[in-house]
Amino acid sequence: MACVEAAKNFYPKFGQQCTPDGGDDPTAAALGWIASASCIGLFMSPVPQVIMKVIKSKTTGQFPDTPYLVSLVNCALWCMYAIPKRLTQCLAINGLGVVLNVMWICVFVVYTEKKTNLMIKIAAVLAVIGTVFAIQMGLGWNEDTATGVTGDVADVFNIGMYGAPLAAVGTVVATRSVETLPILMVLGCMLASILWGTYAKFIGDYHMGIPNDIGVMLASVQIIVWLKYRNATPIEARDKLVDAGAKVDPVV
Repeated sequence: MACVEAAKNFYPKFGQQCTPDGGDDPTAAALGWIASASCIGLFMSPVPQVIMKVIKSKTTGQFPDTPYLVSLVNCALWCMYAIPKRLTQCLAINGLGVVLNVMWICVFVVYTEKKTNLMIKIAAVLAVIGTVFAIQMGLGWNEDTATGVTGDVADVFNIGMYGAPLAAVGTVVATRSVETLPILMVLGCMLASILWGTYAKFIGDYHMGIPNDIGVMLASVQIIVWLKYRNATPIEARDKLVDAGAKVDPVV
């Protein structure tokens, strides 16, 4: 399959995806692989701050499952988007993302006390992926309209993935503790957003670019929250809330 150049649109384009002979532009390919490498760190970032703590304590505690469910949908949709457009780097890293997020979700299934609730969420995730796949097949797998629909939906979940750690911000503010806000994941989101946004602007793909531009802003908000509350300890935070008549569950 020959390289497919992105059509002209409103999004900035500083380079090209394809060479005149239909091959992959080496600069674009390099930027894509660099951006992909940043996502390996992003997908692995939950291990030390979340997954290992959950396994060690044998409970998910206040750690939300939302980031991994949203990330799974995001990665699956980008795989569907990348195949017909021959975006090798995008396909490779999101394929890895699917595998890793399935692993993290399995850990939550084993240790959560709300298994029924999580299984309903997983069913919804599979329904979304299956529906988008059916739409893309129905419209024509390789057609611009089909990939455009998949790209639009993927944009929503891509933004959701970058903003998913915000699910813990309420807990952070309530407890004045950053234990449930995985800063490594947030920093990984920031780096990945910057690099994928750069790649998107080089090849002129707004489906990739817009969610990553928004991702930079969302990560910035989360970093600001983390910096504000990083010095508070869970014990001090719970004491303050107990004094005020509030009850906070123990943080894992």
